[in-house]
Amino acid sequence: MWKTEARRGLLDVRLPIPGGLAARIIERPGIRLEPPRLEELLRDLRGVADRCVGPGLLRYGLLSGDPKRLADAVVAALYRRDSGEMLAFNAMVALEVELSGSAARIVHTGLCLIDESLRSRGLCVALTAAPAILAYVRNGFRPLWFTNVTQVPAATGVFATALEDVYPAPGRAGPPSAEHREIVASIVGRHRAAFGVGDDADLDERAFVIRNSYTGGSDALKKDLVDCAKHRDERYNAWCATLLDYERGDDVIQVGRMTGRQWARVLLRLLRGVRPRRSRYPARRPAWLPTGHRSESRA
Repeated sequence: MWKTEARRGLLDVRLPIPGGLAARIIERPGIRLEPPRLEELLRDLRGVADRCVGPGLLRYGLLSGDPKRLADAVVAALYRRDSGEMLAFNAMVALEVELSGSAARIVHTGLCLIDESLRSRGLCVALTAAPAILAYVRNGFRPLWFTNVTQVPAATGVFATALEDVYPAPGRAGPPSAEHREIVASIVGRHRAAFGVGDDADLDERAFVIRNSYTGGSDALKKDLVDCAKHRDERYNAWCATLLDYERGDDVIQVGRMTGRQWARVLLRLLRGVRPRRSRYPARRPAWLPTGHRSESRA
């Protein structure tokens, strides 16, 4: 059964799931949680990052402890039910952008890290779908823009097939809309620290590519194409190989919208649950949003 605490109208929700695990969704933890519990959460998040990437190597965005990032995030985490140890998390973050001359809020898909022992079990469904569903509900079921920054072919493909009006993507006809261009200009111009991109990185406004992207705290996530998870649709693999310079360390930045139809698809995937056994197809990523670098996207 769901256990829900409603302090200040924000959620801190727990749910047992198969395999001796428990899922937790924390809405805006910087506001929702009292300081001791917030510090405990931050220690757990950093612990997962240290095991997945290396001790102390990831401390940007939410992991920096920045109060604004903690206040604007939605965190989905997985724990061992017996010990309470955090094994995985996804951290989406709301970002303010300039859109059609007015301030608007979009959602960046965020950093997703999964302990090696739990990969290829479909756990990204719980980690990425649930906070996205919540964000859409909080937006009053109105269309909501999402962004994704990644160099991983599997990540680009999952994002492109999950949302509507995604740009860029292979086979996309025509140029980006004014909204696409405004969102990219805003988040790269104002929020690059949120996803570990340094000031020396350069945006290719035509291709939606951030060149030399791994210089702002995300350095440990940079990898060669051969080490990136591939998509089952070869178009995305070939597209990334052509679009990005992996030696330099490029990322593509994608923009797409969630609508009622897409929201229903995401909800259905979440309700299908988590596979208790290892998939026969480890290259496939069943989550509706990308898992990006080392089973993670950038936040």
